[in-house]
Amino acid sequence: MLGDGDRTGWWTPVPYGVVPYGSIATTLAEMFVCGLSSKPWRSDGASVFVRIDPAVLVRDSRQLVVGGATVTLADDMTLLHTDYQNIAGLSGVSRAEISTPTGSCEIRSTYVGMAGGTPSFEPDVSGRVWTRTVNSDRVEVECDDPATARTVALEQIAPPPVDPAQG
Repeated sequence: MLGDGDRTGWWTPVPYGVVPYGSIATTLAEMFVCGLSSKPWRSDGASVFVRIDPAVLVRDSRQLVVGGATVTLADDMTLLHTDYQNIAGLSGVSRAEISTPTGSCEIRSTYVGMAGGTPSFEPDVSGRVWTRTVNSDRVEVECDDPATARTVALEQIAPPPVDPAQG
């Protein structure tokens, strides 16, 4: 996640693999990372040096990691706000708010421990809130419009990884 620098708790989640693991040096406008490649075609553990403009990365990214959810934004959706809240050092909630043509949606991922759960999204009675719990996170999609909530939950959030132990 990239912080906004003003310590208000706003963070921008970015997809895994965009920023390599390593040492980071920053200026007011850029990040420089020297570390190990995270690209599949460089799986040899090669050293890389990368220059990143966080403003461009945030503006151009269509895929976000929000806790236990990888979300792909449609072209008509815009990231409005993100934050993370630590709850008593035991749990945490990652949130992302997006604008849609029918209003807004909030995607929440809450650490709940190794709870197992429901790998498929299920709607509440209103259809505006869809929830799934997989492994350690409960992921909720809440939108102003029930049809948009369904689309975001079922088409724009990647399915959870398959546990090989469960076949």
